[in-house]
Amino acid sequence: MGCCSSKPEAVASDSPRKYTVTNEVVSTPINTGRYNKLGISTTDPSLLIKGYEDEPLLSLEEALKPFDGKISHLDNQIKEAKSNCHYPSEHNLTRDESAALYLYLIHDKGDTVYNNLQKSWDLNDREQMKPWFKYLKLLKSGLNKLPDAKTEVWQGTPYDKDAEKILQSKSLQLYA
Repeated sequence: MGCCSSKPEAVASDSPRKYTVTNEVVSTPINTGRYNKLGISTTDPSLLIKGYEDEPLLSLEEALKPFDGKISHLDNQIKEAKSNCHYPSEHNLTRDESAALYLYLIHDKGDTVYNNLQKSWDLNDREQMKPWFKYLKLLKSGLNKLPDAKTEVWQGTPYDKDAEKILQSKSLQLYA
């Protein structure tokens, strides 16, 4: 599950992130040939980022300053995001908010902001997430300005048969 997603997802069984199921697991796979939908009931992982909303709203460069030298070509990624993001926005996003969203949506296999954020999230360690708080504040500020989606939104993740078996066994722990 990404930082701002409202729906958990099944991911590789070797991930270190643990979720404890708080109520009966309801797994209703929907097979449409190409897509599968799998629901998982978990504890609230937002506790990892509790307090990010108290951070000041900064420029994208300032928000990602803790990652200078840690994310390859970060300055180039920021420049690209600011050049290519949707700005001006009909929803009144600032260029920094729009660029923060742009960076979050780059999911290639390289050393991206999204991939580094996801690695920190997967550690399930609040201390690893604290350097991300300023960026999360900027990202969420932009997301809050966008209208609610009136359609289904899909995010693809690799199907994990092991997660399905854990769900069917009604195990109290799921490694997601």
